[in-house]
Amino acid sequence: MPRPPPVRDDYDGGRPGLSPSGPHDKRTGERMPVGLVVRLSYGTLDEFVDRFAVNISRGGVFIRTREPRPIGTRLALELKLQTGETVMRGEGVVRWVQAEKASAHPLAAPGMGIQFTDLDEPSRALVDRMVSLKERRGVAPGVASPAPVAPRPDHTPAPTRAPSPVIPPPRAPPSAATPAPVRMPAQADLSAPHRTEQLSAGTARVDTGLPKTPRPIGKPSRAIIGIDLGTTNSCAAVVKDGRPYVIPSREGHNTVPSIVALNARNRIVVGHLARAQLLTNPKATVYGAKRLVGRPFESDVVQEMRAKFPYEIVADPDGLAAVRLGPETLSLEQVSALILREVKDVAQNHLGEEVNRAVITVPAYYNERQRAAVRLAGALAGIHVERILNEPTAAALAYAFGRHLNQRVLVYDLGGGTFDASVLELNDNVYEVVSTGGDTFLGGVDFDNRVVDRLL
Repeated sequence: MPRPPPVRDDYDGGRPGLSPSGPHDKRTGERMPVGLVVRLSYGTLDEFVDRFAVNISRGGVFIRTREPRPIGTRLALELKLQTGETVMRGEGVVRWVQAEKASAHPLAAPGMGIQFTDLDEPSRALVDRMVSLKERRGVAPGVASPAPVAPRPDHTPAPTRAPSPVIPPPRAPPSAATPAPVRMPAQADLSAPHRTEQLSAGTARVDTGLPKTPRPIGKPSRAIIGIDLGTTNSCAAVVKDGRPYVIPSREGHNTVPSIVALNARNRIVVGHLARAQLLTNPKATVYGAKRLVGRPFESDVVQEMRAKFPYEIVADPDGLAAVRLGPETLSLEQVSALILREVKDVAQNHLGEEVNRAVITVPAYYNERQRAAVRLAGALAGIHVERILNEPTAAALAYAFGRHLNQRVLVYDLGGGTFDASVLELNDNVYEVVSTGGDTFLGGVDFDNRVVDRLL
């Protein structure tokens, strides 16, 4: 079977390819900084500040790469936008390294923590701006993102100013005193799926059947499935005889509705059973949760959605959007995990074997927090997420694989809840994302709502 082509996606991990030791000053014999230019996928400074802030502290920055430099390596660091504009430059030292799969935490990403030793004034001001943004969002100062952006590095030295303390490496999720950007789920027990407990007040507690924290996956499964985690429907596919094949359910459905509900028996139901009660019990039926994942409760998008959706959207202890089902408040990671677990069960029933590995597609405009939330949801569902792939990139793979094309293409993904597009350069078996954009409120559901509004 032919191997799939390599993909140069926005989140595929950089490969610096730099000398571990670096050049030395001939006069003093001291090791000179190794030049590292990181070209990011962001098109504007505001986008960089908004989406890369989780990777920055006043002490340093976390850079995701599958080939981190050795601890102690001095770097002349320069961060650039997609346009080539430099947004940050300075010098630093690699203080810690996160090797791939070296941490049991599902959000840990391979990369290196770089302590700033020198930053120029504009860069220092930009760091202060990004740290202030993190603090307003409720992210603990000094905590680097465990699922940061992947750089596209090349080799160039750079100048700069002023030492600062080092940022700590990402380890276990922070305590409640230092909230993390992605909240760990509420209490649950895998040993009793959909169990209902009795509270002292006489009300029933709903158990999702999800673990309290992600558990070790165990032996990796032979099969790796691809999962399209959609706004309205989700599905799984597997490569069969060299071609992708959509996995049907026992009932013959190719998709699973991305809906989670609380039924009349006070039990959690997912998929078609949940959609069946969408009209009769809308307040206990959660749909369109993909739009909420990783968003602060106070954001304009969430407040706009609160007015449109019949179920209750609330704030969780970390200030992120969550939903209420009966007496329980579920994080959006839990809601997504329930959907992913249902899709995984469909795949396992069809293939007749355990499946615990998957590639999951997300909208091209998803930021680092949202991608980390999807990884956490996968871990809660008992899935090791091999990769997060942009939806337009996945479409480009399906279109160009094996055709040896050399062209620039525009790929758009018009789904039930979102619309996004990407421009890609196809060079034989290398696909490079040139630009992405999208709209959270421009999908099929929004078309339906406009038609209804017009009729009313």
